Amino acid sequence: MDNGSTCFNYMDNGIIINSTSSYKEGFGIINGELKYGIIGTEKFEDFVSGYPVLIKAGKKTQITYAKELNYKARRTVLAYNKFNIYLIAIEKPGMAFTEM
Repeated sequence: MDNGSTCFNYMDNGIIINSTSSYKEGFGIINGELKYGIIGTEKFEDFVSGYPVLIKAGKKTQITYAKELNYKARRTVLAYNKFNIYLIAIEKPGMAFTEM
């Protein structure tokens, strides 16, 4: 963020490393399984939040927030279904959220 703080929530081995009051949705590990959820609502072993969430429950979300970040930049996208985990790294020249 422009003030130097991160907008992400991050947990490692059950210990919260960074926490913010916003953007608590993301991915974590519970009993060796990758789960989507909200930090603090389940007993995640490891967790990282995403900002903004692009797809929720299989449907594209309307991004009405994070407009300050909607510019071309390198991005990392994490997604999964019951069969696969997808990690997509977008390099130069980057993409805006609306393009992703």
